Amino acid sequence: MNGLFSLFKRRYPLNKSLRVLLLGIDGASWNILDPIMEEGMMPVLKSLMEKSSAGLLKSNQPYISPSVWTTIMTGKSREKHGILGFYNSKSDLKARRVWEILNYNSIPVGTLGVFLTSPPEKKYLFQIPAWIKVDNTTYPEKYSPALNWDINDDLILSDNCGITEKTKKYIRDCKKDPERFRYRYHFAQMYIQTDIFLNMLRESEPGFSAMVYYGSDALLHWYMHHYNPDWFPGLEIENDPELARIIPDYFKELDSELGRILNSIPKDCSVLIVSDHGQIPSPKELYLGYRLAETEILKLLGIWDIAKPSFTNNIIRIEIPESKIERIYRILFESRIVEPDLPLLNGIKMQKNHLELEFNIILNKDPKLNTYSFTLNGETYPLSRVLIPFRRFGIHGEDGLYIFSGKKFKTGIRGPAMNIKDILPHILTDLDLPSAKDLDGKIYPEIFKEGTAFTDKMVESYDDLIPPESNSGVSDNEKVKKQLKSLGYIE
Repeated sequence: MNGLFSLFKRRYPLNKSLRVLLLGIDGASWNILDPIMEEGMMPVLKSLMEKSSAGLLKSNQPYISPSVWTTIMTGKSREKHGILGFYNSKSDLKARRVWEILNYNSIPVGTLGVFLTSPPEKKYLFQIPAWIKVDNTTYPEKYSPALNWDINDDLILSDNCGITEKTKKYIRDCKKDPERFRYRYHFAQMYIQTDIFLNMLRESEPGFSAMVYYGSDALLHWYMHHYNPDWFPGLEIENDPELARIIPDYFKELDSELGRILNSIPKDCSVLIVSDHGQIPSPKELYLGYRLAETEILKLLGIWDIAKPSFTNNIIRIEIPESKIERIYRILFESRIVEPDLPLLNGIKMQKNHLELEFNIILNKDPKLNTYSFTLNGETYPLSRVLIPFRRFGIHGEDGLYIFSGKKFKTGIRGPAMNIKDILPHILTDLDLPSAKDLDGKIYPEIFKEGTAFTDKMVESYDDLIPPESNSGVSDNEKVKKQLKSLGYIE
């Protein structure tokens, strides 16, 4: 076998049924991947691109992963699909996702690591939820040790989940290496995901499958300044060659995992690689300064127990009961820094069920910032109580990426810039299935080969044809907060 599929020796029996594979790489963007490919560290992806249509994939603000990934999977805006943040559960979904639509059209499906799939549905061939989950249930059940999204002994001891000896050795090494665990954890998760995914492809015959890797986003947040110090003038950066290699090494290993997958699927399977948003260097006003600590602010407001916070770039998003939202909005709107008599917040937006707060980062230019005080609900506090260093050196940006490879797509071209809402219509077109009139996304005929037939048949809405998934579950807010804290998504 020649070309891309000969880059790696086949390690698993070839899956014979897979028609479309959707692979997500959270936070990936061309400004990061292009230089790494130029260094020769991603030969599989480079070879795939020579056989693909590729381009920018525009994301939609706010760049909150569960919401954005659900837009990708539904072809609809967040207002239509109902998922606004990390605290939503399947019961909040108002739109059908790609695997539900394909299952309705008699195409066997399986997913791994996709948001809003907990608890899993047994009507699919397999479903292993993402790291935000209701419980540790998986389908099949034997994969539940992997759903801890933790480096645990159950994974090391398991013999029927497909975890390779190489991965088990890496897990053992991680457990003995607490100093480097923070980033090695994400390498381990990447290996675990690929092992389990390939094992499920051996054990079942899906026609469609989707899987998302998340480590890329976290590592770009934490280590972009080590990857390219020139992007961060004025920042004192430890000269550590190992830290400088974390990001390129992660994508090098991801490329190897992609090679394993491509060597295990049919040669004519379409492969669609997408990211939910891009990553860009944070501006100087942020990486040299501070941000608000959402945990401390919420405790001072007395709403920590009922609030659902998340943080993206310089925006704190707080979901709170509608009965309290106007009062909290008024308190925050009136909050001021005493000494320079400036507002604490640069902006505050009130929606039906949440607030969006933006710290006044112009204050970061003031060397006396930590000595000031601020008012909140009639009380005065030291400003240092609610300030923490801004530790995200990579922040979410609009420009993600797409790579479409398959017998219907043109090869070796940079295609037009698409929106994340456009992914589902292209999958339906690739599988000769009707689209729906209520989708927000569209297809770009120019990336398809000449002679491709486009069906005019459309349904009004798949949401009307397909009942909601029955196993909806309810999100545990405290558990979600702990998960977000453990991964640095809130402070």
